[in-house]
Amino acid sequence: YRAKIARDSEVFHDLAPRLQSEGFRAVASFISADAADVLINLAGHTRGNDHVTLIMALGPSPVQLMHEGYAGTMGGARHSAHLTDRVSSPPEFAEHYVEGLFYMPECFFVNDHKQTYSELLHDHVTPQEKSNRLSYGSLSPGTHQPLLG
Repeated sequence: YRAKIARDSEVFHDLAPRLQSEGFRAVASFISADAADVLINLAGHTRGNDHVTLIMALGPSPVQLMHEGYAGTMGGARHSAHLTDRVSSPPEFAEHYVEGLFYMPECFFVNDHKQTYSELLHDHVTPQEKSNRLSYGSLSPGTHQPLLG
């Protein structure tokens, strides 16, 4: 989708070369100088995206939104709001978010997993493999509530 977004946008800047050569502060300065009205973080606390968090923490845009890549709070990276839904970020947990929650009417996560993870479309897990896989989850202190009643 990147090529389509670049093609269909009035202005599109590929900041990866600047990030590589000059670092995250230079990218934040460029965004600020370009007077971007809204900056949207599509990565969150996902692997390999620490530079995005650092850029957002510098506050290069007056409105900074968190969307898609990470459903939890950014914990202080200066986001104005988190675009989410009531399933991913239940209202009763809003106090655990640093940023305000902006609820989409239905679902906020619009992604094409068939394209993103096409190699998994025909991935068949045997019962033996499934029994050997580890699942892990973590909740903040004070949020431990039974998930199954």
